[in-house]
Amino acid sequence: MLRFIILIHFLIGSLVLWGCTTREESEAETSAPAKTYLQGDPAQFIFGTNLNNYIADPSVFTSQKLYLTTSVVISQYNEIEKYQKAVSKQTPSTKPVGPEEIIYGKEENLIEYSPYKTMNGKNYFKLGKKTQKEGKYFYYIFEELEDGGVRLVAIDSNKNYLVLNQDYIHLSVSEDKPLVSILHFHNFYTDGDKVLVAEYFTTSREPPKVNTVGNYNYLQGKNVAVNWNQTKPLVVNLCGKDLNEHADWVEESIGHWQKTLENRLDIQLVRKPLGCPPFSDLNTHNIYLIDGVKTAYDHINAGTTYTIRLNELIESDIFLFKHELYKYAKTYSPESYKKQFLRVVAHEFGHMLGLAHQFNPDIKSIMSYESIFELKDYDIEAVQALYPLRDTP
Repeated sequence: MLRFIILIHFLIGSLVLWGCTTREESEAETSAPAKTYLQGDPAQFIFGTNLNNYIADPSVFTSQKLYLTTSVVISQYNEIEKYQKAVSKQTPSTKPVGPEEIIYGKEENLIEYSPYKTMNGKNYFKLGKKTQKEGKYFYYIFEELEDGGVRLVAIDSNKNYLVLNQDYIHLSVSEDKPLVSILHFHNFYTDGDKVLVAEYFTTSREPPKVNTVGNYNYLQGKNVAVNWNQTKPLVVNLCGKDLNEHADWVEESIGHWQKTLENRLDIQLVRKPLGCPPFSDLNTHNIYLIDGVKTAYDHINAGTTYTIRLNELIESDIFLFKHELYKYAKTYSPESYKKQFLRVVAHEFGHMLGLAHQFNPDIKSIMSYESIFELKDYDIEAVQALYPLRDTP
């Protein structure tokens, strides 16, 4: 019997993953875990998405310094021994999330560019790093195409040389921020293991700017305000056929946040039954409905949200999990099922906006795990403090 796990490895506290499960498990979520293990097939995180292994302008790699900021590694292990060994090494960090963990380039994470080789009349370059002390190295190998663009073709490391499946790669360069992402998926048929990797790089060396607001729990820390750019609309895609069957409910739930943020942040929802890019894409923000995962300790998530930020929120995506949500449908009446669905969406969208969990028993909040089905005074005050009123003509 296969036992699946997902390993999410945070190199730097720049990606916040909010898995909304039980109160007991969540107490550590105000810290940035070094490693978190879940059970589930990693391929479901990219099924049905549009992958694009092409960048037209390779200068982002070749003409400036890049710094690795975050790695997300999602692995499926075929052997129970591997699973048990991985879980035994799980080491949650006890360091509180703080403003110093907003991502920016650090010298120790510098990624080097250099020509690689010419084969069959084609030029290649490598992007990666070698550790002089340990003699380890890891390089992404890119092919230079005739039209001036590039595509990722392989990984060269001290362990092996891996030719990548061109159908399971996604490259992304942010339109207006110094960020690059690389996603690749592998199926190791010999032993049944699978791995999905998304890595994020920045060209920025700008130290983080910290803005403190009120007395609220935000993703970056207590009172530390990091929000979306209020001068631009926040466009969120509702991705896939399954989610779009519930689009009315999703729009109803998020509509309460839209009303609360009127003249503060323009939230636009777009129904996309087909054609969404994967979660690693830096120019889209998406909500997906996928089969579901368990934690290493058999807790089940109803949803999870991750966010990437520089001095403002840059990228965020929400995953809703069918396994748990559809269980609500079997457990509750149709009316109660809808209420539960709306609650999960509202909670996860609060994370997308920049709110963290609120577990003070004296404070009612949609960001708690209590049976609260509407935005409370705390939620409204916290999000409006995060997004001040804009000047209107």
